[in-house]
Amino acid sequence: MPRGYLKHSKEIGKKKARGGSSGQRCFTKMDPDRPRICRAVEDFAVDTLSVAKKNTVRKAKAAYLTGECVICFEERPIVCLSNKCRWHDAACQQCLHRIYVTDAQKSTKSYPLACFHPLCDQPVQTSQMEKHNLFASPAEAKKHYDMIVLSKIENTKGMRTVHCPECDTPRGIRKLGDEERTYGCNNCKTMYQVSPFYATLRALENMKCDDIGMNDGWANCPKCSILISKGDGCNHMWCTYCDHEFDWDAAQEKKKRVRHARVPDNEIYLWW
Repeated sequence: MPRGYLKHSKEIGKKKARGGSSGQRCFTKMDPDRPRICRAVEDFAVDTLSVAKKNTVRKAKAAYLTGECVICFEERPIVCLSNKCRWHDAACQQCLHRIYVTDAQKSTKSYPLACFHPLCDQPVQTSQMEKHNLFASPAEAKKHYDMIVLSKIENTKGMRTVHCPECDTPRGIRKLGDEERTYGCNNCKTMYQVSPFYATLRALENMKCDDIGMNDGWANCPKCSILISKGDGCNHMWCTYCDHEFDWDAAQEKKKRVRHARVPDNEIYLWW
């Protein structure tokens, strides 16, 4: 029977008798006039979700089957990092943590990570390591990401390494030129400056005393930003480059407000 000919009364109305209008076909669960077909569909959906949850739990339990680890030969839960390599599911979590985390983080030459078996070169993804909880702490996870960045910098010609002054996260940059540039840390979002004169800055910082007097650090001219080092004398400074006069203590306070990146000692000579 077409729904337009369904029986109705004045109290119910035509729309509710035939299932509602096109924009009001969904009934609430507490509506006593809800059609039986809606209740049947909802019950079926609830049953389907419950079955899906049960299957998910079963799969999670079955993901770590107990077997013999090919590395330590102990009967432990076997971890499967990839379905493409038949050797990935042959080791326990403890051995995989030792290979891919503890031993790998000793050198950047271990990255990018690959399967531990000598006959396989299948890469080990970071997402799989996080999924199977191979990182024992957030510090190990951060060190893993830092080692990946450092390995990419070492394998890229013309890249130099700087570290965030706040969290020590590495970053690769190319040639700067003669001006400082500001970068943001990808981890803690700290803004810091990268100077092309880091070798000079490091030399000034290590200078203690000479014939002129006690080294009083370095600062930038407030007008032309040229690098100035001060020995003995008063705090009234005069820039010989732009003839600007300024106070040394004010220039020192301004320098402290600017965060500068940390450069590894073995790369200082590259900044000349």
